Amino acid sequence: MRKILLSVSSLLFTVAVAAQTEINKDTLSGNWAVLSGGPGMDMVGQISTNDENEIFFTQDFYSSETNLWTAYNGEKFNGYPSKSSIQVNGNACFIMHKINSAGERLLTVYSDYGYFDRSSSSMVATSDGGVLLALKMRLADKGPDADGKKIMLNLHTSADDSYVYTIEEKDLPVDSEHGWIYKGYVLKLDKDGKVEWCKNVWADYEPVKVNNVSKTCSNMFDFNGAVEGPDGNFYIAGKFARPLNIEGTDKVFEPDNVPENWNYDYVQNPVGDLFLLKLDVEGNYKWTMTHKDGSFVNLENPVNMAVDDEAVYLMGYMNGSLTEEQTTTFGDKAVQVPNDRSHLFYIKVNCETNNNATDETVAVEYAKLLNGTKDAAGRQRIKPMFVEVADGKIILGGSFTGSINNGDTEILKNSVTTNTLHGYVITASAQTGNFEAAKENYYKLGISETESAHLVGDSIYVSGYTLSSGGWLVSMHKETLAEGTYYQLFTGGGASTGQGGALVEGNKYVMFGRGRTTPFVVKGLEPLSSTENSWDVLVCGFTLPNVEIPTGVNSAVSDADTFVAYASQGKIVVKAAESCLVNIYNAAGRLMKSFRAECGNITIDMPRGFYIVNGKKVVVY
Repeated sequence: MRKILLSVSSLLFTVAVAAQTEINKDTLSGNWAVLSGGPGMDMVGQISTNDENEIFFTQDFYSSETNLWTAYNGEKFNGYPSKSSIQVNGNACFIMHKINSAGERLLTVYSDYGYFDRSSSSMVATSDGGVLLALKMRLADKGPDADGKKIMLNLHTSADDSYVYTIEEKDLPVDSEHGWIYKGYVLKLDKDGKVEWCKNVWADYEPVKVNNVSKTCSNMFDFNGAVEGPDGNFYIAGKFARPLNIEGTDKVFEPDNVPENWNYDYVQNPVGDLFLLKLDVEGNYKWTMTHKDGSFVNLENPVNMAVDDEAVYLMGYMNGSLTEEQTTTFGDKAVQVPNDRSHLFYIKVNCETNNNATDETVAVEYAKLLNGTKDAAGRQRIKPMFVEVADGKIILGGSFTGSINNGDTEILKNSVTTNTLHGYVITASAQTGNFEAAKENYYKLGISETESAHLVGDSIYVSGYTLSSGGWLVSMHKETLAEGTYYQLFTGGGASTGQGGALVEGNKYVMFGRGRTTPFVVKGLEPLSSTENSWDVLVCGFTLPNVEIPTGVNSAVSDADTFVAYASQGKIVVKAAESCLVNIYNAAGRLMKSFRAECGNITIDMPRGFYIVNGKKVVVY
């Protein structure tokens, strides 16, 4: 193996960790805490925020004839009255809440029909105050209801008790040969939770014959991320292992990464290709990117997406071929995929470059792969959870065993001798995709997995959990990833885990957790006990210490005689009478751009939204 010279940031990171023999620990006092759950199981899906500092989160809740409801802070919503003995825990129903930074519920959208696959669905808040949903659904109780209707989704909104949006699949087969067929629905909801449009996405569900044995193909696709791009269009990612159909195009996308001897068990033995779908603001089909000219790599599994002011970013993992290194291509970028192990990948797709692209001409700015290697016992796994992009940095996190490498250089190693997942954070340049720094968050406290990250000033705040010991928020230096303080946010909840968080208003942090059996404890607040010993979701709010809410006033000229900032369609215009520093923050307090303006006018392309430019509020439309 050839010698590799480490970057300056990697050297700084190494020195910082070597010098750090102790870590700082603290327990933050909570501002508020509520439970979201009922007598059935409940778990958080996706978390998203908008420019109005509102927080959206999806959740599944299991309902039956005897355990019908879920509740947010005591306000109840009913699901499907499942009678099936096959679904032991009941029917997994869809629900989404919108709350503010004080935990007050502003809106709830839910379905009392259909089985919701939380782990294979996506959601993102949109700039118009609404939300985009990508839901993977099937019929409840494996068939029609008592009236013979095949209802996949029956959406209600708390903004209008009389409103119902129903999706019925009258021609859907419901026999044992087809199994429990899943279909996908991409829905745009307005600020009141009402559906503006819906588009269908589904994989071929006709059974296939393998050695004269019929195999069901009812569950052969997933949604794995959704964003609103800087161009106002929508981008949805997922994977598929059978021919993929998308409403709006006659083209059927054929998967390549399906071996001839596959047993068609998509859950226990997943294979398949990733896809990236673009729809315009009205839901019209624009293009779909899949890999092309790629040989068999076993599995491409996108996990999550992020966006900045020029591009969308897609992150996930690949499983290499069992026998040999392969090459797969996204757009015009090839990726070498080592065999017989899992690898972390991330892709940048520039929105302006692909404004008029077609399925065949989608261009990828870069495609990067951080390859995994096995430990001495042959263990290796990469479980990515999140990607964030801010201030020119890509921030990646999740958990892993074995090692993660940048080419021939080992950047992370899980040294524990048991098969224990450790949390990690990796940063890279958003401009080039080049690796910058990496950190294993298991250090001292045993963070089992990192769930989300937020850049505030010179610090990255990373949420994670120690299995069965509650949720944590870790401050890290944005360049070296050296740890500052480990903040414990909650304890209790039995076998509790953190499930990510949201940052709004610059310093208000909302943490999500899950647990049961023993009460959740948030410092300064009364303990909260789960409902009837069931799995409940904890939602709790905090104020980050020592974080100044950014206004730009202290760091840049804002005198009306020397500086003017205003917005127009898709742009911010800055007029400076003299050289000055310009800082542009979004409504959540995240620094979006920082540059020095010389005398004169400067126009900056920005996506729709609310911004603070050197202390001046502007709204790009």
